[in-house]
Amino acid sequence: MLLKLPSFFSSKKQPSQESKTSDDFLVAEINQEKISLGFFTDQDTKPALVASVTEDRKADLFVVFNSSLGALAEKNPNLPNRAIIGINDPKIETMTTIARLNREKMHEEMTSEDIERVLTQVGEDYNAHGKQLFFSSVTSAVLDGVRIGNPIGARGSVLELGCFNAYLEKEKLDLYEKVAQEAKLDLEKIVPLEYCIVRAFLDSGTKDGILLRILKDFTTLSFVEESNIVGVKTFSLGSSEPDFWGEGLKIALQDFSQHPRWPTLVSFYDTENQAVLEKVAKETLEKNFANLKEVRFENLNTRLGFAQFEASLYALSVEGETL
Repeated sequence: MLLKLPSFFSSKKQPSQESKTSDDFLVAEINQEKISLGFFTDQDTKPALVASVTEDRKADLFVVFNSSLGALAEKNPNLPNRAIIGINDPKIETMTTIARLNREKMHEEMTSEDIERVLTQVGEDYNAHGKQLFFSSVTSAVLDGVRIGNPIGARGSVLELGCFNAYLEKEKLDLYEKVAQEAKLDLEKIVPLEYCIVRAFLDSGTKDGILLRILKDFTTLSFVEESNIVGVKTFSLGSSEPDFWGEGLKIALQDFSQHPRWPTLVSFYDTENQAVLEKVAKETLEKNFANLKEVRFENLNTRLGFAQFEASLYALSVEGETL
């Protein structure tokens, strides 16, 4: 599963004094069609959802965001100002790789600074075509040939880190920061939503899967193998066009055709009309991918005990535990 390490963010923010003392926080999911806000309180076991709202993006982003925040305040007027924004944006570029670190001082303990240096170097070396690194995290760690849960504090000579990076145009990142600023929120993280969803998926004990989030006109696909995010794809077909959606699914999956072992689990989350789309997916996979003849399907919301369209909010809330 994804390691529970503090994620490195290229634009680190200093929390306000109020943020440092409060256990409550907001999460906001911004995708192409909707904005969802959740008010969480950080309890002993896991964050608890106090209230949530979802609104369609039928107007300007700033207008809809402030309208959603107002609707949430009507449910609970004592909203915190600490906030995490999770984004699902088709222009996000992701990269996964294995970084190898040869340690001369093998008897010294690994530190978080060591990990951050590796993540920074990997992120900066990748050509993201002018996009800015805004999120980077360790997804796996192998020390001297042995997989370990957390490399911090460990000793050894050769460390291999699975790294996941996300990039987006600076103008887009500035836009999301401005949304929070105008709403007078203390924005502490901008994270790629799919990373958080995959983390929730893996934390449930499942290490391989094809995750699908299908909106009206957009679909996001995450390909997960051996507890690592192999890649994330977004295509402009959704539940409004089920007759054509299968073709988009086929094209998105072709990018992973070279992988020798494919997941046999397809996990839908926060999706309308799953029964119809599941049938289309089954026909598409059986017709075009010989290695997916015995695929099985599930609803991730149901398995994890989330209400419809709340999987994203709960997945984002896990990031609140590291604020």
